[in-house]
Amino acid sequence: MKKFFILYLGAHLIHLNIYAQDAAQVIDFTAYFKKIEKADSLYYARKYRASAQAYSDAFMFIGQGFSSGHRFQAAKAWAKIKLKDSAIANLEREVWAGYANYNQLMSERSFKFLRNDPRWITLSDKVKEHQAQDDKKLGLYKPIKEKLEKILILDQKYRQSYMDKWKQYGLDSKQMISIQKKMSKVDRSNLSYVTEMIERFGWISYDTIGFNANQALFLVIQHADSLTQEKYLPVMKLAIKQNRAMGHDLALLEDRVLIRRGEKQIYGTQVNCDNAGLSCWVLPIADERNVDIRRKQIGLQPLAVYLKPYGIDYKLPE
Repeated sequence: MKKFFILYLGAHLIHLNIYAQDAAQVIDFTAYFKKIEKADSLYYARKYRASAQAYSDAFMFIGQGFSSGHRFQAAKAWAKIKLKDSAIANLEREVWAGYANYNQLMSERSFKFLRNDPRWITLSDKVKEHQAQDDKKLGLYKPIKEKLEKILILDQKYRQSYMDKWKQYGLDSKQMISIQKKMSKVDRSNLSYVTEMIERFGWISYDTIGFNANQALFLVIQHADSLTQEKYLPVMKLAIKQNRAMGHDLALLEDRVLIRRGEKQIYGTQVNCDNAGLSCWVLPIADERNVDIRRKQIGLQPLAVYLKPYGIDYKLPE
C-alpha cells in the first residue's frame, strides 16, 4: 500500500481569529471549519438557502462565534434569498469584528437590495472608517496585505474539496491528477511572491498586515517543497519569539519538516491515508504520552479531537 501525506487543507487548513461571546468556551475548531467548508460548498453550488442555514449551524456550534470573513459569506447567502434582516445581522457582526474592506462591500452585487435599508448606511460608513484606519496604519504594507489576502484565497481554491474528491475518485484518478496539477501551478506562483516578501521584510506580523494576510505567509510555506520548508522554519521560529507568527502554525510546519526528515513529529499534526482516502492514521510521535500537553501549550485541541474528521479513534498511550 502506498502512503501519501495529507495536505494541510480542509477543516484543518486555516486558523483564523475566532470572535466568540464566551471567551472561556472550549471550541472544536476542526468541526467548526468542517461546517464552514460545507456551507461554502453549498454556496458555490448555488444552494443558497441550504448554505445560509449551514453557516448558521456553524456559528451556533461555537456559541454564535465566527472566524473572520465567515459572517460576510453568510450575509451573501442570506442576501441571495432576499432575507434582509439575516443578511444585515451577519454583516453587523462582521463589521463589529473590524471588517475593513469597503470596496468589497460596495461591489458585492447580492447586497444591492440592502442599500435602501437605514442600517446599510451605518454599516457602510463604519466599514469606510475601518478601512481609513487600516490604510493609515498599513502604509507601505497596504498593497502587500491586499496581495497576500488574494493569495490566501488562491491557496485554498482547490484544497477546499480535495479530500472529498480523493474519497470520491481515488488519489490516482484523472480528477485528482488534474486538481494536483492546478494546485501545483498556483502554489509555485504564490511561493514566488511570499518568499520575496519574507526576504525583504521578514515574517510580517499579523498585527501589521492582518490575520488573513499573515496566515497566507504560513500556508504558502506549509505547502512548499521540503527544501523551502527547511529554509524558512528557523525564520518562523524567530517570528514566534518576536510575536509575529502563531504557535500552532509553527507546530504544523515543524511536524511536517520532521516527518520529511524521517524523524518523529512533536505535535501529531501529520496524518497519512491510503489511496482511496478512506483509511487514515497518525504518523509517529515523539514522547506521545505528553503530546496533548504540548498541543495545549500552543493552542491546539486534544489530538483525539483533531483526528476525528480523519475517522481515527485515537487514544493516548498509557
